[in-house]
Amino acid sequence: MEEPLPVVYEAFLAKQPGGLPKEDVLQEAAESEAASTQGTTVEAAAELKAAEAPAATGKAQGNRSRQSQRNRKAAKPAASQDKAQVTTKEPAAKEPAAKETAEKADGAKEPASKPSAQDEASGAAAVGAQTAVQEIAAANLAGEEESPIQSLIREIVYGSRSTTPQKDAKSVYELFSTLSMATLTEVNTALKIFIGNEAGNDIYRELKEHQECRKALDDLYLPTQKERFLCYVGIVLDRSDLTDLTAEELGKFLYHIPRKNLNSIRASLQKEYGHDQGSKIYTVYKPHFKVLNKI
Repeated sequence: MEEPLPVVYEAFLAKQPGGLPKEDVLQEAAESEAASTQGTTVEAAAELKAAEAPAATGKAQGNRSRQSQRNRKAAKPAASQDKAQVTTKEPAAKEPAAKETAEKADGAKEPASKPSAQDEASGAAAVGAQTAVQEIAAANLAGEEESPIQSLIREIVYGSRSTTPQKDAKSVYELFSTLSMATLTEVNTALKIFIGNEAGNDIYRELKEHQECRKALDDLYLPTQKERFLCYVGIVLDRSDLTDLTAEELGKFLYHIPRKNLNSIRASLQKEYGHDQGSKIYTVYKPHFKVLNKI
């Protein structure tokens, strides 16, 4: 009994009505089935690969997404740190601007006007008077009581533009032993020579305004010309840097020589005291000869 034909063979015979040997038909059917199976396998593999490709792409995209998130998380602290540094540096950047604003504000606060010369002079006079009072009090405590005219002269000198008020107050007081208020021109000249033009004029004006002290000043005036002359020479010598001289010795010499010609005075001094010392004496006393000749 023959085996039933495979379904494949029956189908093949249906397509091939002329007929073929059984073996050939079976072989060809087997080859056709194998080819069909191989094709199915290739198609399945292609379909599998096509299915795997989106999965792989999704997986890669997922990996990149996770990596991007990690990068953003890592960047956040650095960004925060940079922001903190910027915030920290901002006050330093603003500091010059704040300083400039403060300087402008200080400039705006400057006084609209400066004190006048009269205000400054009044202030100096007040300070001078206070200092004079303090020195008078100190002298009284030391047993060196000053007369009212000495106190007044000290206050006037300290209130002037004198740069050496203590020494100048002593010289002004002694000066009125040699000059009278009746000879105001010589008084003014002597004050300016001793103390300087500005301070000398200040003291001169103040003394003129204090008429009440005129009698006290005149009481200081020495009775004889020689005494007044020697006293004036002594005042000049005390304020100079000349050494090895006494006021009495130099005063007597100058009192007896002719004093109308400056050249003859210089020659006489150089002859008596030597060229160098005589020249120094002449230089110191030259401005004063006009006053000495009026005493």
